[in-house]
Amino acid sequence: MEVVGPNARGDPFVWGDEDTPYPVRHSHPYALSKAQAERLVLDANGATVAGGRRLRTCALRPTGVYGEGHPLLARLLRGGRAGRLLLLPPNAHHSRVYAGE
Repeated sequence: MEVVGPNARGDPFVWGDEDTPYPVRHSHPYALSKAQAERLVLDANGATVAGGRRLRTCALRPTGVYGEGHPLLARLLRGGRAGRLLLLPPNAHHSRVYAGE
């Protein structure tokens, strides 16, 4: 489900945006379709529409979305209990977005 990734080479991607160069080859058609749709939306920015008005577009890339019923937190807890914690470097930035009740 990624537009930016996957990051197969492990290159840093810090404070990037839609204009940040990032070489990627999507391995799944769904991820590729998301990347193509984002490109269409961004390319449409500034287009003239009915009445001579200008279209304004943007692409949002929420990361780490979680909420009630999402399996992510349960998987993290199970991994921790089994001694398989994923530890990030101290300087790593990772955002989570809560989308629940």
